[in-house]
Amino acid sequence: MADTTRFIEVIAHSKVVRHVESYQTEIEIVVSNRKKNQHSCLEDSLKLRDEVIAALRKAGITEENIQEGGGDRSWFYNTDWKSVSHQLKASHADISTLIKAMAKIEKIYTTTKQSFFSPIKKSLSLSAPQPKFSIKDNVVDHSLKMVITEAKEKASILASEAGLKLSGVLTIIEEPQSSSVKSRSAGEMLSDVVDDEMLSTEMGENYTTVSPQRRSTSRRFRVRFTVNDSEASEFN
Repeated sequence: MADTTRFIEVIAHSKVVRHVESYQTEIEIVVSNRKKNQHSCLEDSLKLRDEVIAALRKAGITEENIQEGGGDRSWFYNTDWKSVSHQLKASHADISTLIKAMAKIEKIYTTTKQSFFSPIKKSLSLSAPQPKFSIKDNVVDHSLKMVITEAKEKASILASEAGLKLSGVLTIIEEPQSSSVKSRSAGEMLSDVVDDEMLSTEMGENYTTVSPQRRSTSRRFRVRFTVNDSEASEFN
């Protein structure tokens, strides 16, 4: 027997706003030696890596927020020189705490003077990828309720014009999403790290706090309502 269910289909939209859960930074540590038979790049790089991790912890970055940099390491050797690099990732909910931690790491390099002619070269690279976003409690449920409300208003108008009444929700189908960034990321400021002399003044007192980055995800739904003749009881 053929399905004779009658329905009205409408499009409804909603937006889910994701807020920053934590800011992130990626740290690359590189130790190079122009003379292959002198010193150990691997030993020196591991010591430097330990110093960086200790500085992060001292700056308030907890152990669970310090991770390996995706397994990215580079060990290079040839007859003329050798180089070893390590990568780490650090994160924190407060952008100013993370920047202060980067300044602590920079201090490791600035306090260790190296001669231009020294065969050992140490370098540091910092980058700030997009923050980690999360959705606050009950946001998704509220979003779906708003979708049903909007869809019902549209469908009720169409049903009334057709001499019908809504009797219930038949299906709710979500279509592909699109995302857009609504504000600038304070994490971009990591590109210019300050030194320790500035921490107690500019970072502690005059650090300008801006609105955290937010990510708004547009959600599009196709909502179908079953309909009855106008004499039947209406869906509420």
